[in-house]
Formats: sequence, C-alpha cells, structure tokens
Amino acid sequence: MEKKFLFIGMAAAVMLTGCSNDETMDVAQNKAAIEFSGFVNKSVRGAANDIVTDKLFSFHVSSRQKTAEGEVSDARERTVARENAQSDWAYNPLMYWEDGSNYSFVAYAPERNNVVFTAGNEFGETVTPAKIDFTNDGVTDLIYGVDNSYVTTPVEHVETGHAPVSFTFNHLLSRVKFEFTNALEDKSELKVTNVTITNANSKGVATLAQTATWAVSEGNAATSLAFGNAPMEDAEEATFGPTESAATDHMYMIPLTCPDNDQYTVTFTIERDYEGLKNTYEHSVKIPASVTLAAGNSYCFTAEINAENITGGGEDNPPLCPIEFTVSEVEGWADFNATPVEFPSTGEEETQGE
Repeated sequence: MEKKFLFIGMAAAVMLTGCSNDETMDVAQNKAAIEFSGFVNKSVRGAANDIVTDKLFSFHVSSRQKTAEGEVSDARERTVARENAQSDWAYNPLMYWEDGSNYSFVAYAPERNNVVFTAGNEFGETVTPAKIDFTNDGVTDLIYGVDNSYVTTPVEHVETGHAPVSFTFNHLLSRVKFEFTNALEDKSELKVTNVTITNANSKGVATLAQTATWAVSEGNAATSLAFGNAPMEDAEEATFGPTESAATDHMYMIPLTCPDNDQYTVTFTIERDYEGLKNTYEHSVKIPASVTLAAGNSYCFTAEINAENITGGGEDNPPLCPIEFTVSEVEGWADFNATPVEFPSTGEEETQGE
C-alpha cells in the first residue's frame, strides 16, 4: 500500500529582483576593444553552490558581427574571466569594435560538461537564437544573459571608446527544498532522511532569447534528485524537537512538467525518537498538480508532522493514538470506629508516686 503524507503548504520566493549598482562588474581594458560587464540577478545570498555576483569568476560569451555590407561572421566564442571579485575581466584574443557593424552577444555560466551551448544566427532572414542543451545533476546553477538590446546599434569611434557590453545574468533553473515541522506533543525528536524526488527531468533545452524558454530535450528521462536529510548533515543538532522545523538543502530542477506528465513524486523516511524508543516511517507523496516550476523561482515545500500523518495512514498504518486517563471513582473512607485507648498517667500523679 502506498503511504501518504500530508503536505500543507508551498511557498515560492521570486529570484529575479534587481541588484544595487555596487554589484556591477566594471571592466578596464583597451578602449578600442570590446569589453564586458554584468551582474547576476538574485535576491538570496549565501548558498555555497548558488552563482552570485561576487562569486562569479568566469562566463562564456558568444558573439556575431554583421558588417555594413550585410556579411555575418561566424560565432566567436570567448571565455571572460577574472582572478577574484576585485579583478578586471579579461579574455584572449581580444575582439574590436568596427564602424558600421552591428553585434549580438549572448553569455552563460558555468562552462561544464553537462552544459552544451549552440550559437544562434542572430542576423539574416531567419533569426535563430542560441540554445543550451542541459543535463541536470541537481547541483549546477545555470545562468545566462544577453546584451541590453540583443543587437547593438552601429558603432562610431569616439575618443571615449565604446561602453562595455552589459550582461544581467538570470537563473535558468528552479530551486527546490523541503521543510518539516515537528507538531508531535510527546516530546519526540524527529529526523527526516533520504528526501528524494524520484521523477525529475534529466535533460532540457533552453532557448536564450531576451526571455528564455525551456523544452524537453532528446533523451530526456525520469531521474532521481536526492535532497538528503533534514536537518542537514552539517547542522548543529541532529534532530528537531516539538514546534521546531528543519529543512533540506536545495537542489536545481529544469522548469518543465514531470517527464511522464504526472505529478512529481517525493519519498522520504521519518525517524522518531521518543525517550529512547525509536521508530521509522516510510512516505511517498505527490507534489500538488497546481505547482508549475518557473525559471529563477525558489520553492520551499512545507509539511507538518503530527500524530495523524506520521505513520502514513490507512488500515496498515493507523495514526498514533494518545494514551488517555480518566477517573472512574475515588473510593470513600471507612467510618470512624470508637476504639478505647488508655492514655498514660499525668505528670502530677507520676510525681506523687515518687
């Protein structure tokens, strides 16, 4: 029998908020060269595997040039990098602005084996945007950006040179994590282990126009994403007690519907420790069909663990039943009986006897 667990809520935090100006990546290079700058669109900081502005040290740029005569160059691929957050961005060999030409630029990060980039043809009668074929491993954060106008206006040489190509990088994936609250009233300590989405998408293709769109990639199949435990392994406390909550780490998902057009399935184990008495309960649950993943959004699925749902429910798994007490009767006292008692002589009589 499939065991059910009640998820009582889902919250999404939009990642696509703007950044302050001090997070812009300034570039200082030869004024005649094509220069690049940009920042990562985000609202959440601190996660070790999230790409954020001050931890972005390289990105890939693909460019095409259309001359005044209408000739379109092959795609020019460059890795733009810096040593640290204070360093200037650089690439080699340089590209130069030319009068009368139009340019298009698209950038992405990171450059990894599971990210396969295909340059688009941004000029001509048929405009084909760039694409990324992505194999999801759950831990790779994927970002992309295009220059502000996608195709720049013709360049004019002036003494001040040309402004850097400015990229605003947006996240292409969705972030997902799970949070559990201990609502048991018997002081049980809980730990949730092996939280797994069993039917996530393994492959997708993103079209990188001004707004990115996702489609299922050839070879896509259901894959498992292991979120680990709640609390996480490096948490100060190994369990969480009554009224406390614990969350898994987050993972990245391709923002597409479930591979089999069903609902995403989450499995996990609840470990309960009640004053040394330990029990485990296995669970499987469908994420609500109303949930639609969107690129750049963070989803925290929340659940309350209580006496009604901890076991999984059903005839084979009845809910925890509290031990109850009642008072039938307090037996009455027996009647007082008259019982003679000889008291010792008074002190005065004892004195006369001496």
